[in-house]
Amino acid sequence: MNTDEDLCSSIVAWLPAFQTETVETALISLSDAFIEYLKQDGIRLPPSLRQPAAAATPADDSWDEEETWVGDEFTDVQQELQSLLKQFGGRVFVKTNWSAPRDASYMTVDNTLCARSVADIFLLLKGSDRVAHDLLEAPRLTLAVRRWVAITPSSEFRCFVRDRCLVGVCQRDVQNYYGFL
Repeated sequence: MNTDEDLCSSIVAWLPAFQTETVETALISLSDAFIEYLKQDGIRLPPSLRQPAAAATPADDSWDEEETWVGDEFTDVQQELQSLLKQFGGRVFVKTNWSAPRDASYMTVDNTLCARSVADIFLLLKGSDRVAHDLLEAPRLTLAVRRWVAITPSSEFRCFVRDRCLVGVCQRDVQNYYGFL
């Protein structure tokens, strides 16, 4: 992911020029420690983001009670995300420079990419193979936090711009055919 084309397609590169033409977005630079946390196997939230456990627990001797959390809880990231959630009306869409965690929608209550809490954001990022790919390939990762807008897949398009001039448009959802288009 080091070609000029790849770098130009990053939201970090194009957002400043098209900020007034797209959904309200804030960019968060991610620390190396947070990126390492995202790279770790498993989906484990910092203690401050965990829901209280149910009263009943398995009686199995191998049941591991609460594992000890070691390290940073990323309170700075949590506070920034909480502030953006409030600013954007309590519902946001997150993505990295290049990829949205589309493969992790199962992590939210309603199976969408709409995050309503900081825990939802962490779960979407940790549960996505697409985000994991970016973590391994991207030279520098940024998190884009966007105001949630429910977009009908048939109404979503990719636009190609060269020298500030629209040169092409294609359907974003290439898996389906929409006869009315």
